[in-house]
Amino acid sequence: MSGALTVAAFLALAPACGVATSEAPLLAAVVAAESSFHPYAVNVNEAGRSILSRRFGSAQEATAYVEALSAQGITNIDMGAMQLNLRAGHLRRRGLPLAAAFDPCTAARVGIEVLADCYDRAPAQLAEQDRLDAALHCYNSGRFVPNGYAARVRVQFERRVVPALRARDGAEVPAPAPSPRSSAAIATRAACSLPDWDVWARCPAPVAPVSPQARDDGPVLLRGRIAMGTPE
Repeated sequence: MSGALTVAAFLALAPACGVATSEAPLLAAVVAAESSFHPYAVNVNEAGRSILSRRFGSAQEATAYVEALSAQGITNIDMGAMQLNLRAGHLRRRGLPLAAAFDPCTAARVGIEVLADCYDRAPAQLAEQDRLDAALHCYNSGRFVPNGYAARVRVQFERRVVPALRARDGAEVPAPAPSPRSSAAIATRAACSLPDWDVWARCPAPVAPVSPQARDDGPVLLRGRIAMGTPE
């Protein structure tokens, strides 16, 4: 493998690597935002931003490059499709070698573990949707401070992942609602009929009945038309 994975290839690969089927679309959106599905991506960070970005043709080349940087004391490095961070110890804590970051299967398994850990540590008092956003911010920066990352992941989900799911599953895949909802595998699903993969769908709020005395046909008809939005 010398180039980027396709979205469809990642969605097929992830469940074989220990990622729940319902988690794979969310993880695919993270990969899209992190590396655009390139398994041998390397980014060097400084002061919270990327200062050097490289894409290699093999895991061996990428590993050698990171090892050379590490020998110089440079450790704030994001690696592989999931952009696992060397300094954060995502691999070291699991007893994995540096090269594991450039294996898409291992990276996917570690990536979902990191994201789930972020979700578990996110403030419990947050609403379900806000907690998922906090977990995504944590995955990106190690902190729960909003930095726009969750919005980037949502854009990738709608623009790249949803079309791939539609192509795979045909008309059975509905368009996602615009507001976020946490993954079924990470948090309890809302009690309504929603596809497992759609982590940004939300059950519609019940429509309050209108009493005969208060009824006004014009406004009631307008209230019944709720714009849900569709991905680009």
